[in-house]
Amino acid sequence: GSMQSSLPAMLGASGAMPTTTPVPPSPQALAVRVRELGSSTFRRVVLSDAEVELRINQKFRTARGPDGSELGPRKLVRLVRVCDCLEVGDDEDAALLQADDELEVTFASV
Repeated sequence: GSMQSSLPAMLGASGAMPTTTPVPPSPQALAVRVRELGSSTFRRVVLSDAEVELRINQKFRTARGPDGSELGPRKLVRLVRVCDCLEVGDDEDAALLQADDELEVTFASV
């Protein structure tokens, strides 16, 4: 009988302190290095959940074409992690990215 009598007391005690409920973790920012296909230089891009394509587009929209003019927003068609050739095509793939990963991006031709 002692187990049954202590159970409601434990439930009551935990219910009386809502401040101890775990807070869901906030999305973590992840810094990766990204270069365009054919380039030897990388740019640092800080990513957060479900923003991979958006953040890379924002970073590379200031890239300049052969005539020196900014290329502006372009459509990202492929993103590949250099170390293992993992193509990042969805949120599941993006979840595998780690800090300082080197990625290679291909944009649709302008």
